[in-house]
Amino acid sequence: MLETRTLCLHRSSMRVYVSRYLPVALFSTLLIFNGCKKPSAQRAGAPPVPVKVAAVTQRDVPVTRAAVGVVQPLHTVSILSQVEGVLTKVHFREGDNVKAGDLLVTLDQRPFLAASRSAEAQLAQARANFEKASADLERYTKLHEQKAVSDTDFSQYTNVATSARASVAVQEAAAATTKLNLDYTEIRAPIDGRTSRLALREGSLVRANDASTPLLTINQLAPIGMNFSLPEVDLDAVQSALKAGKVTVEARKPSDAKRVWTGELDFVDNTVGLNTGTIALRANFANEDAQLWPGQFVTLSIKIGEQPGAFLVPATAVVDGQQGSQVFVVKPDNTIEVRLIHPGITSGNEVVIDGVKAGETVVTDGQLRLLSGSKVVVSGAGNGGGKQKPADAVATKSEAKPSAQP
Repeated sequence: MLETRTLCLHRSSMRVYVSRYLPVALFSTLLIFNGCKKPSAQRAGAPPVPVKVAAVTQRDVPVTRAAVGVVQPLHTVSILSQVEGVLTKVHFREGDNVKAGDLLVTLDQRPFLAASRSAEAQLAQARANFEKASADLERYTKLHEQKAVSDTDFSQYTNVATSARASVAVQEAAAATTKLNLDYTEIRAPIDGRTSRLALREGSLVRANDASTPLLTINQLAPIGMNFSLPEVDLDAVQSALKAGKVTVEARKPSDAKRVWTGELDFVDNTVGLNTGTIALRANFANEDAQLWPGQFVTLSIKIGEQPGAFLVPATAVVDGQQGSQVFVVKPDNTIEVRLIHPGITSGNEVVIDGVKAGETVVTDGQLRLLSGSKVVVSGAGNGGGKQKPADAVATKSEAKPSAQP
């Protein structure tokens, strides 16, 4: 009996609750629904979005590859002494630019002068002996023809003259060697270039042909080379470009990114690296002002071809969407068309794309507020962008005014 009475009370309370609060709930739902519809109406009459634009351009674009290179002298010479002696005089300052043939250092010449004089004296003695032997042979030849001397004596004088002639040749070689050694005491620059630090000082003993301690190193700075590598997939394109003519290489230093050095590819290695899958290359740069320094890292751009008639837009015009890369094209009625594209190679601050035509206008700034069909007004121009359209802007603003409510 108690349970039946409780159930009746619950049912009565529910009827009261429904009759009292249901109309309120329905009214609130209608208000919410009307509120949700209101922004759509506002969007339909929203003011145009200010954007910056640029025109699509068409031109031939070079096809390039980027690489990191290392500046490397085309010629590097380690200066060694070819004779042993004491360093007596230094004729250059460390770090100087020198020309081929310039005197760098001098060794003590006194021992070599003495050896040279001794060799010259021995040569003179050998020549005198040869002259005497030649005269004796000439006299005994006549006597031998008259049968006045025996064949044995004649043969002996002939051998003496032959030996004297050989002695002259030996002493001539010895004299030339001592003279050459004397010349070696003056060490000269074999190439044009820039000198390094000198390893030994005046008074030090310089050993002959000591490759472990070169006196100094000379690097050729003009012209200069740059070593770099490219993936083997680019090898065919590089070889085709070389067959067509010279391959241009541009270099930029991190410390001076605005300046561009222009050189030419002059070497392609004959083997692809097994471990790296790359091919070694070298470019040659004039470097007349010696601003490219051995050991520096530089950024290189290698031209390996050309894409004719490419369509270009500023890189800022290309944005990533849910379906891929896209651009916002401004149609003649100042509305937006979202167009999917495939970005290609870059040329400076521009990128090659498809899906557009020369002369079309694309948005370069303000894309975040745009949808397909959005109304825009050009507030400025991007790289080569379109012109501002104040008349369209005024008309659009007039259309955007909300109508007066009765």
